[in-house]
Order: sequence, then structure tokens, then C-alpha cells
Amino acid sequence: MKGSVLCMLLISFLGCISVSGQSKKKFKSILTEIEKKYKVQFNFDNAVIKNLEVRTFSDDPKNLDNLLNRLLAGSGVSFKRDGNDVILFKKHSEDILKSIQAIVVNGQSGERLPNALIYLPERDQYATTNQEGYFIIHNITTKEETMVISHIGFQPLSIKIKDISSQEIALIPSPDFLNEVVIFDQKRQIFELADNGRGIGINPEYLKRLGNFGESDVFRSLQFLAGVDGTDEASAGLNVRGGTEDQNLVLFDDFTVYHLDHFFGVLSAFNSDIIKDVRLYKSGFSPKYGGKIASVVEMISKSGNNERVSGQVGLNMLSADAVLELPLSSKLSLLLAGRRSYTDVLQTSLYKNLLTVVDQNKGKPENLSLFPESKFYFYDTNAKLTWRPSPNDVIYLSFFKGNDHLYLEDEFNEPNLIEALSADELDVNRNFFTEKENWGNQGESIRYNRFWNKKHFSEFTLGLSQYFRSFDRQEVFWEGDERNIVVFEDQNNIDEYSLKLNHEFSYTDNKVFDFGLFATSTSITYENFNFGKLNNINLDLKGMQLGGYVASIYKPSEKLFFSPGIRVTYFDVGSRTYWEPRMSAAYQPANNIKFNASFGKYYQFVGQVVADDAFSGQDNFWVLRGDGNTSVLSSTQATMGFQMDLGLFRLQVEGFSKKVNGLARYVDLPLFNYLKEDYGYESNSSLHNEEIVEGVGRTNGVDLTLIRDFPNFNFLGSYTLSKSTNSFNQINEGAEFLANDDQRHQLKLLGTYRWKRLDLGLNWVFGSGKPHDEEYGEAFDPNNMNRLPTYHRLDLNISYGINWGKNNQLEINANFLNLYNRKNVQVTYGLDEFDEPSTDEVYLLGFTPSLGIQYKF
Repeated sequence: MKGSVLCMLLISFLGCISVSGQSKKKFKSILTEIEKKYKVQFNFDNAVIKNLEVRTFSDDPKNLDNLLNRLLAGSGVSFKRDGNDVILFKKHSEDILKSIQAIVVNGQSGERLPNALIYLPERDQYATTNQEGYFIIHNITTKEETMVISHIGFQPLSIKIKDISSQEIALIPSPDFLNEVVIFDQKRQIFELADNGRGIGINPEYLKRLGNFGESDVFRSLQFLAGVDGTDEASAGLNVRGGTEDQNLVLFDDFTVYHLDHFFGVLSAFNSDIIKDVRLYKSGFSPKYGGKIASVVEMISKSGNNERVSGQVGLNMLSADAVLELPLSSKLSLLLAGRRSYTDVLQTSLYKNLLTVVDQNKGKPENLSLFPESKFYFYDTNAKLTWRPSPNDVIYLSFFKGNDHLYLEDEFNEPNLIEALSADELDVNRNFFTEKENWGNQGESIRYNRFWNKKHFSEFTLGLSQYFRSFDRQEVFWEGDERNIVVFEDQNNIDEYSLKLNHEFSYTDNKVFDFGLFATSTSITYENFNFGKLNNINLDLKGMQLGGYVASIYKPSEKLFFSPGIRVTYFDVGSRTYWEPRMSAAYQPANNIKFNASFGKYYQFVGQVVADDAFSGQDNFWVLRGDGNTSVLSSTQATMGFQMDLGLFRLQVEGFSKKVNGLARYVDLPLFNYLKEDYGYESNSSLHNEEIVEGVGRTNGVDLTLIRDFPNFNFLGSYTLSKSTNSFNQINEGAEFLANDDQRHQLKLLGTYRWKRLDLGLNWVFGSGKPHDEEYGEAFDPNNMNRLPTYHRLDLNISYGINWGKNNQLEINANFLNLYNRKNVQVTYGLDEFDEPSTDEVYLLGFTPSLGIQYKF
């Protein structure tokens, strides 16, 4: 009975009319019904079944194989079953392959290219390369299929599968990055939109065209994106969709970096000249990533030129840098890089302008530029050794260190805040102070990557991440013949060891399965000693994270994409297991539009407590969460949006909603007493005189991105509408107030144009005013909410390249920030340090020119 029913159904959807028992029908017209009926998916080259007519039958097909054998009999077309996939191909063809795999590389240096896009137009199918530039396409029906391979910053390559003669496929850098002058017939890309969990890509070679004080800067380039705060030219930090800088997971060659900037936040800590690939995941990121709740920034450094000795040297108005790439053998390469400021020897006009803004905005109680004995400099170094013992094995050794140093020494020429802590009369001519500050990162990683076979790739990583900050200030003053010393000390250190094992299985083009295990040991120390305080902080915290993750990619059809997964972490601080389910999905009803959505749970075990005691040297400090003084940060996030090809432009719209539990804030004694008196502040924290409060953060909004890439012109428009609020049970009975970084509107417009060897870049940034409390510069009072004036500025960047010989290039970069000299206010104080009425306004940079030069060989 069951077989008869199946037969009748099959005859019905084939539309067969039994006269002589047979009729002819276009084979392509019946495939959809067969797929639905037997729950399979056909893979074929259109040329294989073009104009193919088959005979249908009215009697009972015993199974799918029997049906297809009868339908295709005498057609010259055969089939092969692979699970639920059915491959159609021409009989006796020598061109038939089961799959093809290859590695995409830079044709000039041999660098492997991660996140390259592979497109097969005949079947409208996409794939991407992994971190090793490797990809595999299953169910190849004929070598005549065409494959289009592209990567941001490189010329797309269109090639037939039969013409791929090597395991490596080389892409050539886009014309505007070649040394020779060429005619532009290829589009240039600056940014690459996120798609199916790939994150947003940036072209590292193009960063100088965006302009930043005469040098390229990865994080400042990310600030042009929707959902990323870009209205503070004195900060290279990332505030993503209401998150704080410490809530971003920043990976450099697979180890975590905790301190992300130089020069009190003006520059990012990374030398962009050595970065091969950078991706930003604003939400919906894979369970492979964990430990932070806001976003993921993943950077992979270059491995070193495998073809020849190459390098570059550069100089700008703040620092000098150099990069050297050495091919030690056919299997071994080395990259060395260094950057150092010369600000301790020579102070340029740019340095003095930036220093003035830093003094006012970063909470330094003194103006550094007024001290003749002040010395400040920063540096960073990188080294990477790459060994490929076989085509299937790669071993990387990577090292990074970034450091900032500040030293101040001077006599007090006039009374200052120390009078509030000492006697009524001071001999100011005999008073002096010294201040030493040192902060930075160090990281190392050993990675072993192996291709076990066509379908199995694994990655083993051992990493070390270190953060350090020390502050030591001594003030000496005299009361008559009595000598007094005031000491402020602040130290914060992180030592973190991590072990990761990741596996990727690619069963078919529609089914990819990932899983991994990880172990992370974190040790944090924090000491804060301030003369005059009854209680000082001395923390020594240790914690271990153990866990794993599972993720998969499933495509039931070419229009539908699912990526479910889960991350599980056991944290021995509190002895608790944390479950983080993740899900992302996409639906593409037509070629020019795709809908997407994501949901995820995220936990953060290492975070910063916001501090307000800048005068004593106390800065935001890192702690292990969940130790009884602070809770583990948790966040629930959801997104929904779409991408659309509008012909001339590509549009991406994404709404987002985020809730964060466990926000922690350390309140200094004066502000603590103010809150306690005016708002009934209470706390049960035992960390430091009941001065830590915890609360909830909420952010809702929508991001809009518009991109257009022409052969010699690029345009990026990004807009964010959002609202961020905080609430603390101890303040105002738990009522919500706007977060300090809340900004209702942000609009960023970026255009670049290339003419011969000349690159021009123009960008305009607009932001509505951020919340502001007139008395303390903080947004604590929900009943006294003010906003700063509107922010906007226009920047111009000019780059000119001179090429000679085969590999020599000289590039000159000029940047003009804030062309129309807008006075953008960052903070306004209604009371001075003695609680007297004041209207002090702190401004960001006005018109600021800068210049840089770089030579490549």
C-alpha cells in the first residue's frame, strides 16, 4: 500500500499521463519535486542537463536510484549519491572530480590569504578560506566549471577548475598597490561587509589612505564602521554598540591583547604594516570566541616574504618604524618589525598639540607640556618565524611587545592641589615632585596547523599574554623646617597562559562542523597605595577556565544558512559552569537581497573596574570577575537585518539589542560621599571601603552601512541610531540613566579617489552630544541630564607614491585633521577643584596637520 501511494504521488508531481506508458519532460523542471520528495539536493553543471529531456513512467519506482536510472537512461548523463547529495555528470567523462582543494596565496610574497572568497557562478555557491588560506569544494561535476577567487586588496581571479595545476592559487595585489603604473580595470575595496559569520574585513594595505597623523592605524580605521564610536580623535579605542574597550576580545596571532593603545589612547598598539588580515565581529560571533561580551577583533600578522628579501622604513611626526621580511629557506621565513617614538628627544608641533588634549582629557592632574624635565616615549616590536615542514603542516612562532614610558620631574612654582592635603602655608620654592609611569603588553604564541586530509583541519595554539602598569608619584613639600613626603603607588599586572585545540571538518559544501577545547590560566595582581587613605587595595587573584565549544554550518538549500553552536566554560572562581548558546541564520530569497539574524549568550571573566581617582594615579584596573567583590559579566544579544544590492551601492541594515549584567564601577571617596548624601548610595562590597557598585547596561539601536567600490573611487557611509542606559540599585532607587558613552546619532562619510599616483581621502564625522553632568563631568544624575554640544569634523588625507625599479617605492602621506577648525567639546566642568562655580570646557583637537614618509623595497 505504501509503495502504491508513493508511486501515485510521484506520478502526480511529474504530471505524467499514461497513454502508451511514457511521456517526455524537461529534466530540470522535475528536479525540485524530486528533491522535496526524497529530501536530497542535486549538484550539477548547467551544461550537463541543458536541453535534457527524459522519459517519465507511470509504474512504481522502487526507490530514488531506480527512478533516476530510468529517467536518465540513454541520456548520456549519470549520477552519484553522496549522502543526501546527488551529483549529476556526463558519462565516461574524464573531467569528473569528487572535490577540489587548494591554498590561496599572495602572488608576490607567497603569504597565505585567510578569508578569501571562493565563488562558483554556475551553481551560485560560495566558500571561504580558513586561516591557512585553505578551501575545499565538494561535488565537483566537471572540470569545466569556473571558479572566481577574491580577497580584499587583491585582483579577483576567474579560472576554470581544469586550469588549476598547483595546490596553490596565487592572487595579485590590486593595481593601486602594484609598483608599476597600470590602467585601472579592477575595483578597489577598503571594507568588506560581514556575511555568513565572516565578520567585517579591512584592507590592511589601504589604511594609509584613511589618514591618521601621518601613519596607518587599524583601530582608527575600524572607527569608520557603523556601531563603532568614532567621535573622539584623541582615542584609538573601540566602543562597539554601547560596549567599553575592555569588553572587546582582541586577538593578535591567537593570543589576547589587553592594552590596546599608545600615547594615552591616541594611537593603537599595533603596527599595521605587518598585519595580513583583520576582522571585526560586532555580534553573532562563533562559539569559537569567548571570554568577552562586546565584539571580537581578530588580527593575523604576515608570515614573511617567501620569495625575496623585502621591507620598509617609515618616519612621521611622532615615531619611526621599520619592517624586514627574510626568506631563510624554501620552508622557513622570518618577519621582524619595530616602531619607536622619538618624543623624548624631539617634540614636534603635532606632539605638543596631542599632548595638550591628552593632559585635559585623560585625567592627568598636571599639564605634561609645561614640565621641561618630562620624558615620554613608546615603542612596539614584533617577530614571527614561519616553518612549513610539509605542504600539510605549518608552525608559527609569534612575539609582540608594546610599551609606554612617562617620567616627570619638576619644582612647584605655584601652589596647587597639594595645599588641600597639607598645612596652610607652604614654601613653594622648595617643593617638588617626581612621577614615573610604565604600561604595556607582551604576548607570544606557538601555533601548529595541520591538514589531516581534504576534510579535516586542526589548529593547536599555546599562548602567553601579559599586561603591566605601574604608577609611582612622590611629592615633597616643606612646612617651615619640616619635610613632608606624599606617595601615590598603583600597579596592575596580568599573566595569562592559554591552550587551544580547534578542529574543522568539512563533510560537504553544505555541512561544516567545528569543535574545540581550551584551557586558560589567569593571574591578576593589583596594588593601590595612596598616602592619606585609611584603606588601600592589595589584590592577588587567580582563576582557571576550562571548556570547549561545538559549532556547525548547515545549508539545507542555497537560499538558507544556519550556524548553531554552544560554548561551555567551567570557571574555578566560584566553581561554576557557564553555558553560552549561539545561533546565526541567513535567508536569501533573491540574488540581490539576504536577511540575517543572530542570538547569543556571552560571559566575561576578566574585566576592568572603572575608577575615578585620577589625581592619585588610580586608573581603571583589571580584576577577575566573580570573586565576591564583582560578578561575572554576562550579556544577551540579538540582531536582525538584511543586505541588499542596489546596483550602484551595497546596503546593510542591522538592528541590535543588548543587555549586560555585572557592570562594575569603583567610586572615589569625594564622589562616593556626594552620591551617598544626595542619592542614598549604599553598597555591600568588601573590596575597598564599600566603594564598588554593580549595575545593568542596556543598548538598543540600528546600524546602516552603504558601500560603493569603483575602479578609482570608494565610498563608505555609516549611520548608527542607538540608546545606551545604565542602572545601579544603589543609585536613585535603581532608576535608569544614560550611559556616559551614549550617543543618539553618529554619521560617518568616507570617500577616496585615486588619480595616477595620487590618492585623496576625505571623511566627515558627525555625532550628537554625549550625556554630561555639569558638576562632575559624569552622567550619574538621572534628573540632571545635560548633553555636550554636537560633534563634527572634516579630515583630508593626501598620499603620493613614487616608484622606480622593480620593487622600490616611496610614499608621502599628509593628513589634515579638522579642516574647518571646529571646537569640539569633550567635557565641561560646572565646578572647579574647590567646588567653586566654573565654566571650564575641554576641547578636542582643532586644525591639526601631520606628515609621514615611507620607503618600501
